[in-house]
Amino acid sequence: MPTGFSKPGAVCKLQKALYGLKESALAWYLTFREALEKMSMKAAKHDECLFMSTNPQEPLYVTTHVDDIEIYGPEAEAFKQRIRQKFSAKEHNLDHHLGLDIQHDREKRTIHVSQASYTASIIKDFGHLATDSNVPTSHHIQGDIPEAEPTSTEVHLYQQIVGKLMYLACQTRPDIHFAVISASRHATKPSPDAWRVIHEILGYIKRTPRHGITIQGRDGDEIQLQQYADASFATGANGRSISGRIMLLEGTSIAWQSKQQTMVARIYRSIRSNVAGNTSPEPT
Repeated sequence: MPTGFSKPGAVCKLQKALYGLKESALAWYLTFREALEKMSMKAAKHDECLFMSTNPQEPLYVTTHVDDIEIYGPEAEAFKQRIRQKFSAKEHNLDHHLGLDIQHDREKRTIHVSQASYTASIIKDFGHLATDSNVPTSHHIQGDIPEAEPTSTEVHLYQQIVGKLMYLACQTRPDIHFAVISASRHATKPSPDAWRVIHEILGYIKRTPRHGITIQGRDGDEIQLQQYADASFATGANGRSISGRIMLLEGTSIAWQSKQQTMVARIYRSIRSNVAGNTSPEPT
């Protein structure tokens, strides 16, 4: 019930989705989806935020992220006008979208996606902790080293940094993923070794703020999909091994993962079999 209005046993029925309510995003999606379906668009089977034209002669794609919309296709401009007839909309440059910095090079036929702006904000907040480094980390956090007893302030700072680095590693930076995952295992009780890894990661991204993913244009209809996977030997805690895998589409990283195996294998062949049995990381 609204503040200042009280009636025992009474409830209010919301007639309109208000901005900020938890139900608002779904209400907007259903409204927008209904409008697109009337424009001969349908949601993709495996991603309901991607809409495709039902007319194969007029390819058109629409992606949505709450109220941020992207339109792709030869008739994109005409479709924008149809959208504006139904909704109030503003058009923005796609050089920066949803926290991603996007660079188009038509001559080289490439699209480079990075999080340079987000990286700059991390360095602004935590750059004083950075140690100059040419690699994500040169340290291996030993699981059997006794961890120090950090203060609650130190733990909070460590977790804050790891959280920001995790978002970066999972979106556009597979090069720091292993190091960040290693550091995240010590988030509740960071050791001096774990802090050294954090210092190096910060120093590395400070030197490479524009590193990211480059998508290369291609010719022909065939698409090449590759997967690579490997593992260390008993380098994790309690003798567990560390698995690593990456998926490439036409040479571009689209999914990657680094994790500690859940079982202890005594021979390297068994370790690699564990990796081979699960070579499908979630796409980013």
